[in-house]
Amino acid sequence: MQSSTDSEPLYVVEVLVHCSKDSVKDAATEAAKPAAPGETGEMQVVPVMLHLLTSISSVRLYIPKDLRPFDNRQLMLKSIQEVQKRFPDGVPLLDPVDDMGIKDPALKKVIQKVEAFEHRMYSHPLHSDPNLEAVYSLCEKKAVVRKLTLKGPFYTSIELLCLVPEHSDITVILCSYWLALQNTLM
Repeated sequence: MQSSTDSEPLYVVEVLVHCSKDSVKDAATEAAKPAAPGETGEMQVVPVMLHLLTSISSVRLYIPKDLRPFDNRQLMLKSIQEVQKRFPDGVPLLDPVDDMGIKDPALKKVIQKVEAFEHRMYSHPLHSDPNLEAVYSLCEKKAVVRKLTLKGPFYTSIELLCLVPEHSDITVILCSYWLALQNTLM
């Protein structure tokens, strides 16, 4: 499928998804929502853009030739649930080198780099820090302050207050910064 505005192709994959019963009532596939764990739902074939897929399992299931009948789709749900029972830590992912036989050395280098970055990320002390959300929020506020200092004295006080939520420490800092700049300009 080709997008009319881009020269790049747009790929769509049809995926069998366990959808909640409420979302299945609507005929539009855009309304299909995955069922919560343990919720009874219905299996539906839903078109998904390829770039939204994050991983593919190496487990192969044999699917019926026709997925239109309800019973065939529900049979697939039972097969998927059985696979999940067999792999309680998660289903194995498709490996491009071992499972697909890709021998490109550039791909092997990229895979090694990804593994190294993942190792660094998971071994970093912030990864398991219970205050990660608060630290991340402070880093975002710091980025706003840096952006303001790059723009210089061209912000008005109203712009400063609109950029940062009221009653926060950063608002006080920004307002102080703005007032200091105003005093130096006068």
